[in-house]
Amino acid sequence: MTNATQANAQFMTGISRRTAIMAGLTTTLLGTMIPASASADQAENASLIDAYGEFEAALAEYQASRNSLEWLADEWRHRWPLAPDLMTFPHAIASDNQETDIVGRPIRNPETGAVRALLPLEHLKKHATATPRPFPARMREGEKRRRLKYREDTKTAYRAGKAYYAETARLREVSGANVVRKRLDIATEAVLSLADKIEHLEPVTLAGVVIKAKVYVAATGVHNQRVADTSGKPIDLGALPLIGPGYGIAKSLIALAA
Repeated sequence: MTNATQANAQFMTGISRRTAIMAGLTTTLLGTMIPASASADQAENASLIDAYGEFEAALAEYQASRNSLEWLADEWRHRWPLAPDLMTFPHAIASDNQETDIVGRPIRNPETGAVRALLPLEHLKKHATATPRPFPARMREGEKRRRLKYREDTKTAYRAGKAYYAETARLREVSGANVVRKRLDIATEAVLSLADKIEHLEPVTLAGVVIKAKVYVAATGVHNQRVADTSGKPIDLGALPLIGPGYGIAKSLIALAA
């Protein structure tokens, strides 16, 4: 599997049916969006104009909420604790156990690009409070010392993990990070929902086609940013086999109409 294919699969994961339809714009679609009967004196679809006004307002709210999130993340960056090594693994497999910053974005190692996985507090507690089994009579002393050290390490990891989870929860509360993140999530959904609505509205003039192209480019970028917030990596939209052609055509159409 090529890097572009992997990136495309990552981008498409979690996209709803409505945004997948938008992502499938091609040269043919763009070429047939203008009715053959269109003329210069025709008025644009009023529903499309109204929906685009709503979309612009939603996009402005999205950008404002995105700016607030970026500011908060930068403001608290140096006060945000890294997880103790005893409660982490070198590489996170699933997004729900990644080590994240104050606004919930993965923290990547600047040298390796890896994101560490965090052990859940319940897992740490289970191992730290488990009743130790007696050592077999013939166990070597070296093995006994290794197991005793492991028992102590699990207790240390539990104490450290308990403190870490409590402190990060406290910082997210006092900083307002939970509120900022919720605002961005709501704004993101509003943009994508309106993009879905506009996708199903027919343009009458070239201006309407340009509106739909602008919505497509903006909504695709918003969704890409949501993916990046989860993975910690932005995606080059132009390089994606399924997304790239339509995205590039839409941007070119907007530039020509400017």
